[in-house]
Amino acid sequence: MDLSDCRDACLQTHVACLHAATHVLQKGEDHPRDLVRTLWDCADQSVVAANLMSRGSPFHSVTCGACAALCEAVVKEATEGSYADDPILAKCVADADRCAKLCWEMAEHESHADRAAAE
Repeated sequence: MDLSDCRDACLQTHVACLHAATHVLQKGEDHPRDLVRTLWDCADQSVVAANLMSRGSPFHSVTCGACAALCEAVVKEATEGSYADDPILAKCVADADRCAKLCWEMAEHESHADRAAAE
């Protein structure tokens, strides 16, 4: 498990989610508010996870778990409805999917390490 890969995926997802949220809002159509909110939430959480990993916080596994859950929500919400074929959302979905996988691995890895250290 390479912490820098997970951190970089979080930062990439942060930017992709912000870009996708702005894109959806600028389209001027009846935008799905839940999607925009989820994109913003994921952008915020992914940068928090990256920051905690960057400074070696012992709590980064907690933020990685939350980041993974929000990334999965982005994937689910952004592939439904009228935005399913949007190239900007497709990039965001790809980034979020990769980030979710790496963050789940990081959260699980650290969780096991914490349990082993406690024993």
